[in-house]
Amino acid sequence: MSVIDLAHARDIPVWVDDPVLRAIARHSGLPAFSTPALIDYLAERQTIAISRRETTVRCMIKGRVGDLPLDEGRLLELAEDERWMPGAVAAVIARAAAWAGEHRAIALYRCLLSEAERNGTAPVGQWLYSAVAGAATAANTPAAASRLAAILLAQTIHDLDARGESVAQLLAAARRALYDCDDVDSEAAPDPLPLCSRLLSASASDRVLPHLVARDVLTRFAALPDHDRLAVTQALLE
Repeated sequence: MSVIDLAHARDIPVWVDDPVLRAIARHSGLPAFSTPALIDYLAERQTIAISRRETTVRCMIKGRVGDLPLDEGRLLELAEDERWMPGAVAAVIARAAAWAGEHRAIALYRCLLSEAERNGTAPVGQWLYSAVAGAATAANTPAAASRLAAILLAQTIHDLDARGESVAQLLAAARRALYDCDDVDSEAAPDPLPLCSRLLSASASDRVLPHLVARDVLTRFAALPDHDRLAVTQALLE
């Protein structure tokens, strides 16, 4: 806040990479900009070369600085450099800015998940945690945050064909991300498990005989405690 007070006193713009402080500055009537915006401006004016801009942006991502729009190719290359461990790229998808386009963000998450699983180098639950954290932060309401968490959880279970203890760990990661999100009232957010169960049931109907769909879904959640398995059963009966 001292930065904003100083900018007011001197009537100058605020250069800050904290999105909350930028919003406060603009609400106070001050112009505010981020480092990515400055880099784009310099590149457009040809003050710096496009190659220098790309190098700088990648350094910012690795340094976990600023909110950057999705660039799937760039992020996949950086994730490969990190051997698909949930590092700098996971930090990008854990921010609200990455979820401005929900479908693009989910598609990118699925690519990252697939590579992480294929290379066997990272616990996929950490990728899920980051994705849910970013999606929940971008959501407008606790219900919307829970809906996105359920979608991501169901998609992860489906893509990995996860069952038993693996599903229990993924559910714990999704719930923890919702609970840890400062922008979500965790007490008001519905549990993502029931909707996740229904989504898995819908996807299973394409590959499992109708009378076996419920059994297939229940088998996936077999390692959950009794109250969670009951919640799954009730969701499937609705």
